[in-house]
Amino acid sequence: MKQIVRNSSKKRILILIAVLAWLFLIASFFWFFSRFIGFYRLETTLKKQPGYNSYLDLALDDDRYCFTVKLPTFLYWKDGNLSITKAIPEDENENYRNQDSMIIWLSTFSFQTNEVGVVLIDDTTSRQVYLKDAQTAVFEDDQPYLDRHQKEVQTLIRKAENVWGIKMPWEKQ
Repeated sequence: MKQIVRNSSKKRILILIAVLAWLFLIASFFWFFSRFIGFYRLETTLKKQPGYNSYLDLALDDDRYCFTVKLPTFLYWKDGNLSITKAIPEDENENYRNQDSMIIWLSTFSFQTNEVGVVLIDDTTSRQVYLKDAQTAVFEDDQPYLDRHQKEVQTLIRKAENVWGIKMPWEKQ
């Protein structure tokens, strides 16, 4: 009788392990096609840009704008983004200091632009601003910062659309 109970218990454990392995496999497959593949395509597009440097994993265009694709973390759906920043040489050793930057988050499945934020840098301060549209901040307190940096924000938007072929969320998709 004990032998039958042991075999039954072992079978249950093996079935449980098999079910968990299948669930992990299905979740991995689902994540790969719903999140990872879109970012991977955008990274591949970036690698085809002139000036791409695989050691730094970024593209640097002729105007010294850096383009990066942050791939999503395995099985994490709210991760991954695109970013653009102006790199200004700080010294003769090619150390760079960043200027205004843009971060773009994409929606799952459609890989359309979901949310856009900018990091605006003045002489002594930096401010993170989420954009409602190209000229309007989500939060009213951020609007003066956005107004002061409007020219650079427009340049960042244009470069994002040109390099990755994406549209901003306030534009008709």
